[in-house]
Amino acid sequence: MQKGIRHLKLIRVTHFAPPSIYVRIGRVVMKRVALAIFALVCLTASSPPKPPPILDRYIHNDDVSISDFEWMRGAFPEASQSEKIEYNSIDDWLEECSVAARAKLFNDLQEMGIKNPKLDLISHSYPICDKFASKPTLDVFANFEEFSEAVTSTKQIFQTLVAATDLAEMIAGPTTTSLADELMHRPMSEQIYRNAISWTQLSKPVERIPTLTAQQKPVLLAMLISEIRKRDRANTAWMKEIVSLHEWPTFSLVGEDASRKAWLIVQHADHDPVFQLKVLRLMEPLVRQNEVSPKDYAYLYDRVMLKISGMQRYATQVNCAGGKRIPMPVEDEEKMPDYRRSVGLEPFEGYLSQFRNSCPPD
Repeated sequence: MQKGIRHLKLIRVTHFAPPSIYVRIGRVVMKRVALAIFALVCLTASSPPKPPPILDRYIHNDDVSISDFEWMRGAFPEASQSEKIEYNSIDDWLEECSVAARAKLFNDLQEMGIKNPKLDLISHSYPICDKFASKPTLDVFANFEEFSEAVTSTKQIFQTLVAATDLAEMIAGPTTTSLADELMHRPMSEQIYRNAISWTQLSKPVERIPTLTAQQKPVLLAMLISEIRKRDRANTAWMKEIVSLHEWPTFSLVGEDASRKAWLIVQHADHDPVFQLKVLRLMEPLVRQNEVSPKDYAYLYDRVMLKISGMQRYATQVNCAGGKRIPMPVEDEEKMPDYRRSVGLEPFEGYLSQFRNSCPPD
């Protein structure tokens, strides 16, 4: 304790920090302590923390409508003090959601035999919290009025996309009740919304595609992400029922194409790493029996292991750094080319060449 006191004195003498800084530091420390205690309490909790009252008007029977984003008014400089306090309460609640969900996930993974899951590379929360976490970035807006206008115009675009997607699902839906037919159809809508994200990233006009303004892009992106998460959760719930009935949809059961659609649903079930791990364990012996795609297994292995160990094996998961794509942490870089070859993956350099969009320069 005395050592800590001397350290604080040293900070004050050498940096001449005003007393207000120590008040803020104290608040941050107290908040972290409170969240740590909250995490311990939530280890066995199955429901998210209660939302702040300002969100009551958006929540109806576990369904959430956030499309007007009125609850973000407090994020703007011109907001009143009470509006800023309300908005801060939402941020605090979202952090509590994340802490509670991660604590429960940690406990669930331990029960599955994962002794010390890392969870460093995972963003995990409850469905209701995810809805409000899917919010637009605000750096291109001068004030809330400008933001609100962009939301109104973008909502019309988004609702048109939703209607078109629903129509496509209805017309191109399953023609039989077979599991294979259901699987081939199931991921269609989430794929439409995922591909629509590229619309928000266009840097120049494209023929027959409406040009979005700089203010519409972050709003549409937030709406798309929210819809993708909704569809992913619905697909995952459906897939859990299928797995409970059939273990895993193998090549022999549904055919190669439909089996790969089943994998795609699980690959996108990032909100449920426990289910992803369960499926990974189901797929492992099936790879040796030629009943599932070894490439699909490798992709899911990397997706799962990055979450629970912080390392991948096959370098299927990449991100941008310094203007170029690099693999996320790999467990053994020297063996990685051999690992990729063993499951039929192309060399890593060839894999990178398949990405259409370039990385930003920074």
